[in-house]
Amino acid sequence: MLRLLHTADVHLGARHADLGDAASAQRERQFAAFRTSVDLAIAEKVDLFLVAGDLFDSNVQPRRSVERVAAELARLAQARIRSVLIPGTHDVYDRSSVYRAYDLPALAGTRPAEEMVTILAPERPWIHLPSLDVVVHGPVFATKRAPHSPLRDLAAAETPAATWRIGLLHASISIPGRTEHDEVVVTLDEIGASGLDYLALGHWHSAQSSKAKGVAYAYSGAPEPVAVDQDRAGKVLLVTLEERDGAKAVAIDERVVGELARLAQARIRSVLIPGTHDVYDRSSVYRAYDLPALAGTRPAEEMVTILAPERPWIHLPSLDVVVHGPVFATKRAPHSPLRDLAAAETPAATWRIGLLHASISIPGRTEHDEVVVTLDEIGASGLDYLALGHWHSAQSSKAKGVAYAYSGAPEPVAVDQDRAGKVLLVTLEERDGAKAVAIDERVVGRTSFVSLDVDAATVASQPALIDMLRATADPDQVLDVRLIGVRPDTLDLEPLEVEQTLKAAYLRVRVRDASRPALTEGALPPAETIAGAFIRSVEGRIADLEASGDDPAQREAVELRDALRLGRLLLAGQEVTL
Repeated sequence: MLRLLHTADVHLGARHADLGDAASAQRERQFAAFRTSVDLAIAEKVDLFLVAGDLFDSNVQPRRSVERVAAELARLAQARIRSVLIPGTHDVYDRSSVYRAYDLPALAGTRPAEEMVTILAPERPWIHLPSLDVVVHGPVFATKRAPHSPLRDLAAAETPAATWRIGLLHASISIPGRTEHDEVVVTLDEIGASGLDYLALGHWHSAQSSKAKGVAYAYSGAPEPVAVDQDRAGKVLLVTLEERDGAKAVAIDERVVGELARLAQARIRSVLIPGTHDVYDRSSVYRAYDLPALAGTRPAEEMVTILAPERPWIHLPSLDVVVHGPVFATKRAPHSPLRDLAAAETPAATWRIGLLHASISIPGRTEHDEVVVTLDEIGASGLDYLALGHWHSAQSSKAKGVAYAYSGAPEPVAVDQDRAGKVLLVTLEERDGAKAVAIDERVVGRTSFVSLDVDAATVASQPALIDMLRATADPDQVLDVRLIGVRPDTLDLEPLEVEQTLKAAYLRVRVRDASRPALTEGALPPAETIAGAFIRSVEGRIADLEASGDDPAQREAVELRDALRLGRLLLAGQEVTL
């Protein structure tokens, strides 16, 4: 028996220009779907992981994106699951191919002899995996448009004997009047004559399968939809090939991996509201795309619900809850979204949950915010819990008995959001006739924030500081370094140069020099000398300024300390950097 996971058309790195501010979130959903596909392959202990083209949306990819893919392939290799990939029409195997620019098997930490990760190419159109008793054919071309059918010579290919022959193609199946302009096309007759046991196809983004003269073939579809009409996307295929009573059999099992679809499949209901970046105006992404349909849910199920001005609440009888999500069709709210909530006529339910994207009023700070509510309005809302969005740092409290919380952004959007990277698990229950709300913060983000104070007296040189910071390099870390204490005269350090040198080692690094040059230690030169007169004059002025306690005076004292340091070095005949 041979078990495969078949996926295609992940389109990692897609620009999604039509989604505006939501584009980056959709790119992350696409990567999450790929990661979930790997999770499924490992959980199901498959033998082979197949990608039938267009893993990447284009050949122009930053190294970090390729490394993320390589990390997932490495997970498969560690689980002893072999991966075989082919280029598609978006990541075509031309001279600028991402597969030429990067050595994916090496980035995944595998050795060539192991053949745990294989990229099929024009010069290598098939691979024999003796341990699995299979030959995988992946005929591809070095041009986007195929010069002929990739199946033309497949049946005659001289390959080692094996029980199973699998095909891997990125192509359309010929449909007269529709596919004449497609780049790569095969016919059902060619599939039927291929001699394959299973043909794993990519290019069409909706999952579908059939047979051609006994040869099973299937499109896995895209694991996360790339366009609005792809209602059969969000899936991968688990394929089992086995011999039964001397005959070969192929079983194809569709599995959902799209994020909202995964929730629906687990019978977890989702309720979403637009915010101020994805506002529910005429160009709203929620008007352009039918998210519930893309998640493969039916309207009557109400597994995925988008609240909108025309539908400000939803009653979920099975959960005994009403969720209120008053939103507007404009970015700036005409009034508080909580104004009419307490008087809203909704079905009776034990629990009333609010869902808002708004600021809580802070005099002098929130007057220009688009949507604002007050603590008094929250307290008078009659809600059991108010789930808030807009502030990116996690925080929670109560207003007149009503629990409310900001979950914060699950991944920081700016480098000062050190309370981001979380979601909230909220439990509502009745205890002794009274309602109780428990809020549990859970970390989901990868970004970490580290503040580091370094005593300047312990730093020998700028290269030594760089080496020390590079030793703890982390591309997911925002590092804020502050030099403190008394700085030796010989320490020549430029914070901007340190930041530039470490730029690739951290997500972001900031270096601030808050250290102070030392006053003169030991015996002073005679007062009648230039050095003696200079030191006494400057240090006297520094003492007066530091004793005043005035902010401008303190700033001048800092500048004079540096002037004193430079003067001492120059008078000692040493070179200085200005």
